[in-house]
Parts: sequence; structure tokens; C-alpha cells
Amino acid sequence: MKNDRFLIIFFSLITYISCSQNKIKYNEIVINSEKSKEWNLPELNVTSKIPKNYKLSYNENDGFYLQARKFDNEGNLLAEISIGRIEGELEENNITETLKQADKGITEQLENIEQVKYETTFIGENLINGKKTKNLKGIIEFINYQKTMNGKFFTLMVPIILNKENKFILSSMFRESENLDKNKISFELMSIMKSIKITE
Repeated sequence: MKNDRFLIIFFSLITYISCSQNKIKYNEIVINSEKSKEWNLPELNVTSKIPKNYKLSYNENDGFYLQARKFDNEGNLLAEISIGRIEGELEENNITETLKQADKGITEQLENIEQVKYETTFIGENLINGKKTKNLKGIIEFINYQKTMNGKFFTLMVPIILNKENKFILSSMFRESENLDKNKISFELMSIMKSIKITE
């Protein structure tokens, strides 16, 4: 009986330690009409949960509400997620055309930068979080670009329409060393996407 009790306590302790190590802590981010106005951006009211190992930056660059970045112990960039403004009108029936225009703009912007190579790998619709989602995927490689930003990243751009008033572009890039699915989409990003809601 004593041995059985010991084994129960032992395995319970292992389970507790395992769960504690796997538990990810999140920061809840809030973007609302007041902040949008302050940043001179179109009104957006959303909340989301982003892991605490990401560094958050609000309105750091023109056109972005939020940029979240994850670094390794040496300060090298591992992942970046951005919530950006919608340029022009965006409706469900013109998302694909919007992505094609965005891809053209990205390609033109990067083609003359020798330290950056970009390749479009997909424009269309596939399943993300079990839902058919129109998106743009690519591979971007930084060659001696910056000390903390070198190597190959998988990129994803998704226009998100929550309702008529709340629309934005979710864009990201992740190193291959991150936990990616078969379509090269980060599981971490998919979790963040699931948490996005309209601010109450």
C-alpha cells in the first residue's frame, strides 16, 4: 500500500510539473477607438492574447496598430506578428485581389534590396484553424541584413474582417525552427488568431 501511495504521489508530481512547464502565459492586448484616433489610424476595436515571451510595440511604424516580436537568448529575431491598417475598401469578394496587389507591392519594394530575397509561395484559400481562409504566403531571406535579423523566414498575410467596422491585416514571419504546421503556419500564430475578438 505504501509503495502504491508513493507511485500515485510520484506520478501526480510529474504530471503537475509537466503541465506547469507547458502552460503559456499571455498578455491581453486591447486596441480601441480611442487608441486608433490617437495613432491617426482607422477605428479598430479588437482584443487578442499574445504570449508573454513576445515584446509588444504599439504604433511603432505608420500603418501598424501593433507589432509583436519574439527573440532568442542572443537577441536574434524568431518571429514577428503585426496588426496593420486596411488600405482602401476591403470586402469578402475582393480579398484575393487585395492580396495580389499586396504581393505586387512587396515584390517591387524588395526587388532592389540585395540583402533581401523574397519569393511568393501561395495566394489563395486554405484551412487555417479549420476555417477556409484567404491568405498570402511567402519566404523571405535576410542575408547579412541586420545583426539580429538574418536567415530564412516563412511569411503569412491574412486580411481579417470581423464585421463592417472592424477590419485589419494580420501579417507575420516565423523562422523554420519555430513550431509550424504542414503549410508552414505557426501553431502559435493560429492560437493568437483564435483569440481575436471585437472589444466589448
